[in-house]
Amino acid sequence: MKSDVVISDDRLEMTRFFAYPRSAVFEAWTDPEQIELWWGCRDTERVECSCDARPGGEFRYVMHLKNGITMAYEGTYTELVVPEKIVTKTSVGAGAPYAFESETTIEFTEEDGGTRLKLTQIGLPPVPDSGKIIAGGTTDSFDKLDRHLAARQPSA
Repeated sequence: MKSDVVISDDRLEMTRFFAYPRSAVFEAWTDPEQIELWWGCRDTERVECSCDARPGGEFRYVMHLKNGITMAYEGTYTELVVPEKIVTKTSVGAGAPYAFESETTIEFTEEDGGTRLKLTQIGLPPVPDSGKIIAGGTTDSFDKLDRHLAARQPSA
């Protein structure tokens, strides 16, 4: 499955179709037990997640990479419309080779046979090609999310 990616200045937009109900895709983004199963790039060994998915609620994802690096992503849900939209303010710093803050909007749109997900991140790390690096890691996450959702679907 391919993600459509647009990178400009300090902004990353990614869209991807998932052949699963919108409610299932949305839940996978707000349930910490599910997030721990699919979030992170392909070099992620494990993820620790805590989240209070409501406006004003906080979240923390800790990504443990195979090379021993640990990175923490933490922030606040600024908007949450079930099952349509999630907006977060995120700070990345602990363990990262760089620190940055961003605002991320994730929109979930029903389409025939599934869900179109659009992720827009404003605020990229202050390193060369950061948009490409984040897009690569997010594509890995989307691939893992697709496999996770497939495994949760009832057998026909």
